Amino acid sequence: MTILPPQTIAFLYQSGIDRICDAYQLSASALDVATHAANRAAINYLKSGSDDSEYEYEGKHRVLVHSTQHALDYAAMGTTLSARVVREAFIISAFHYWES
Repeated sequence: MTILPPQTIAFLYQSGIDRICDAYQLSASALDVATHAANRAAINYLKSGSDDSEYEYEGKHRVLVHSTQHALDYAAMGTTLSARVVREAFIISAFHYWES
């Protein structure tokens, strides 16, 4: 069994950390662009004054069935949550890399 010198082990470890960091930066950048675009679309629709909301009534209560504004807001929230999940996944992967 060949034992690698400590400098080689350190280099390999740092290279792995660098790959994890690079992958995170690319993923985070892509999600930031998507989040910005989704938020901008929701804001632009709101500013346009359009309202295509469809409602149904259940007894005395009006219930929203469909709304473009709601769909755009939901997409913006989804991209924000996706960015959080990606951040957490990379933190966990870095921790597991450190463990090994």
